[in-house]
Amino acid sequence: MSITAYDNATYLFPETGNSTRFLLFGIFKTAQQIAFYSVRVEFYIAFFGILLTTFHIIILSRKSMMTSSVISIMIGIAIFDMTSMIITIGTNHMLYNTEGSECTPPATLFSFHVFWFFISVRDLVRRSATWLGVLMAFIRYAGLKFALNATFQKLTKPILGVHAIVISVIPSFLLSIFYWMRYDFVNSETDIWKPMEGCKNYAPEISRPIVNQRASRFFTDNHGIVGKVYLPLNGTVSKILPCILLPILTILLAIELQKAKNVRKNLGGSGREKSTERTTVLVIFMALSFFIAEIPIGTALALQVAYTDIGFLFLATFVNHMCNALFTINSITHCLIFFVMSSQYRKTVSMYTGFPKLEMVSRNTVLSTAKRSSY
Repeated sequence: MSITAYDNATYLFPETGNSTRFLLFGIFKTAQQIAFYSVRVEFYIAFFGILLTTFHIIILSRKSMMTSSVISIMIGIAIFDMTSMIITIGTNHMLYNTEGSECTPPATLFSFHVFWFFISVRDLVRRSATWLGVLMAFIRYAGLKFALNATFQKLTKPILGVHAIVISVIPSFLLSIFYWMRYDFVNSETDIWKPMEGCKNYAPEISRPIVNQRASRFFTDNHGIVGKVYLPLNGTVSKILPCILLPILTILLAIELQKAKNVRKNLGGSGREKSTERTTVLVIFMALSFFIAEIPIGTALALQVAYTDIGFLFLATFVNHMCNALFTINSITHCLIFFVMSSQYRKTVSMYTGFPKLEMVSRNTVLSTAKRSSY
């Protein structure tokens, strides 16, 4: 083991034994490489996702669709999803060209600051989107459970979705401020980029410092107390708690859906009641999609809560990069879920695309899908 590798391992995992430290350092290097490949895959997925999500927002925002709080919440989720994908495309090059190449200078200090600002914004919208999924499931459950209560009937109003968006953004914004403050970026005094001989665009005497990323003093001072508090708190609020609440709410929604079906069978249901059931099934599918997207990083964060070395802070970032691709794929499925589960969505698509047969062809399929999914 070289001195440089030993020093790096000691810096990243100072509170572990030597054998464990080197093992963790190996995991750190592997996770770093996988994270870079994951970002590249996500980059290409995001292009398609932006096109589909833009279409999704256009359809959801039509007057014929704005019938409940579920729709207004879904518009908020779609906007957050699209923001995340735009940032993914805009910042992708920074992850591969930070140190430059033979004839390409490294990224500047200003570029790093801009890059990290947008990464922090993506952290904000991702967390907000996840909590909007939780709030959507809760609002739908409360609306079904207390359907005869006039107070809870207000939960179905579209304006409540706007309130839910604000509720999800404010606490997420505070956590993202600390996320943004996690790292410092400084020009290296020893790592200097110089163009190789034969580079036409740069004179041989030109040199530029390579920017180093390091844990901020705000997070490491006073024995790293801020980092030790922030890491488990952010992990709990952003990932672990939603991963606990989403399956619980999904089960509760399924129970209420079955109760509603039994009542409709006994009393003879109307088309409106069937539409309500399909909306509930749609929310269940949405809740499950968020759970599947967030459970990997939620599990990783749950395992690392007890470990607060700086290396785990970096590992959390790498795991987050790996899961971003899964999150982007999940964002794309939202439009498809709505198309399959909502007859009104298909009618609106038909109206604006000129394909009137969409609703007619899919109607029986949707009803049978909703029926199967309730068991």
